[in-house]
Amino acid sequence: MAHVKAKSSSHKTTNTTSTVTATTSTSSRAASSLAASRKLLKDMRSLPVIGATIAELIGTFLLVAVTISLTVTYGQLPIGFVSGITLAGIILLIGGLSGSHLNPVITIGAWVTRKISSVQAVGYIVAQSIGGYAAYSMVNGFLVNARAGDTVGNTSITMLTATPITSGKEMLVFFAELLGAAILAFGVATSLRIKRNRSTAALTAGFSLFIALTVAGSLTVLMGTYLVFLNPVISATASGFSSVYTVVDSVTKWNLWPISVYVIAPVIGGIVGFVLQDFLQSQSSDNSCEGCDNCNCGCCK
Repeated sequence: MAHVKAKSSSHKTTNTTSTVTATTSTSSRAASSLAASRKLLKDMRSLPVIGATIAELIGTFLLVAVTISLTVTYGQLPIGFVSGITLAGIILLIGGLSGSHLNPVITIGAWVTRKISSVQAVGYIVAQSIGGYAAYSMVNGFLVNARAGDTVGNTSITMLTATPITSGKEMLVFFAELLGAAILAFGVATSLRIKRNRSTAALTAGFSLFIALTVAGSLTVLMGTYLVFLNPVISATASGFSSVYTVVDSVTKWNLWPISVYVIAPVIGGIVGFVLQDFLQSQSSDNSCEGCDNCNCGCCK
């Protein structure tokens, strides 16, 4: 009888221990989830993040509005240079608030290299999309009520429209967009490290855009087109995705090249540009902070 009681007591002790262990594990997971949720809510409530997101919306609105208006008014010849100057000006206006990404490609590159948080990245991309669409709607609203000849130097007023990709040369245009985005991202990643002199940072980013558009645009000219975007928001406002699908005799035909060229290619290029800049910075022979404006940039680690 005593043996039976001892066995029963041991069984109860084992069950109690298992229950305590399971309860502790559940509590630990719940505490971790609660801590993660609190951190996310804290980031979302953070005023700097909200202010930076609004700054991205305003900056993207200005960049897209100028780009479209420039094309409507003067055609496409000066778009690279003036877009670069415009970007430099916008960085001087709001660069201290958000970094002036103004482009999902730059935001994704910065996120991949851990320069911004996931909350910031999502907020920036949403703000950039809204800002771009708002700019398109505004310019298009004026354009609808315009008459041919109203704009100086242009007798045929048309909205910026993506040039059809030449059949058989899609991969070449893909490479041109990727290369241009990589050049732009490399320059912007460099400018983001410059903290003490905002003018230098603005000019670095602005001329990077000019060089990227010039190089990529020159390559596309050789392929029968003459327009690159390096920015999915601008390509979307320019009807770059209008040919993704067509309906012929009640049959839907899909064409994924516009998405590949105007979204996937620049995103890959943006990531390559940021990663390359980080790699070269880490391999710099000068590991001190003397040549760096930000001791937290990683070059000293």
